[in-house]
Amino acid sequence: MKTRPADSRYERGSSGGQVIHRNGHVKLSDKKIKEGSAEFYANDPLKNIHDWLWRFCLFFSQPAFEEPFRDAFKVAQDNREKPEFVAFFEEYDRNLASSRAEKYLAIIREFFLGYDVFSQVIFRVKKGLKVDEDAGVSSAQFDKTKMFYGNAFETFSSLVDIMAYLNNVTSGRSFDQFQTLTRKKYLELDKSARFGPFDNNPALANLCVERDNQLRNASHHASIKLVTPDNKIVYRSGKGGTGPEQEMGYAAYLAKCSILFLQIINLFRFEVMLFEVHGKRFPA
Repeated sequence: MKTRPADSRYERGSSGGQVIHRNGHVKLSDKKIKEGSAEFYANDPLKNIHDWLWRFCLFFSQPAFEEPFRDAFKVAQDNREKPEFVAFFEEYDRNLASSRAEKYLAIIREFFLGYDVFSQVIFRVKKGLKVDEDAGVSSAQFDKTKMFYGNAFETFSSLVDIMAYLNNVTSGRSFDQFQTLTRKKYLELDKSARFGPFDNNPALANLCVERDNQLRNASHHASIKLVTPDNKIVYRSGKGGTGPEQEMGYAAYLAKCSILFLQIINLFRFEVMLFEVHGKRFPA
């Protein structure tokens, strides 16, 4: 993949995971690129941060999240010659993409700040294996994870608009014309409703399977607690936490967080590839 330098850098956490974050003043040094290449890509050295971003999205989401990515991207490829798609990409390139990079990089950084906790389930999740409700965890560190699901949901739901626009194109409409909504009205929807316009398009909807709005509300507003020694989380459903009390195993919660994060990574990869097939580079 052709890449270009960017204003980002690596951060190595205590878990050994790699995190990037935007700074605006700090450039990715050649030294860090060389160090990363020597340790992880000795046979195919990294070129720069865009090269690393692509490889990170590709390898970190394997193997369970590959098929949803391919199916969704095929929709884009099958429609790219349509005038409606051309108009969509022009709008996306000029006015949308640059503001999206910060959201992706912020949630990636948050995930890896808690990677020593999420690593207890992430490898099962990436393989598509179920994490049992009563599975044990050796490290809780709930302060690192209790708001992650809510923050990830907010990030993801603010980024899926491009799936809705693409669905409009596949339906023979202008990218900004929904079946019953204007673009302005769509963007005014509650975050949980932003998936609705493309729910009937399996290739796009399957990129967004994990989206628990009740858990999102509790996590986003920190209305969730960990009960020990049972390692269960307890929260109230309903808007404002006024509904019935719910509970789930902490390992299951970590798995839901990880699935949601990997869906974000898949969408990030989708956007990076969308630029690549148009001979451009995602502005990260």
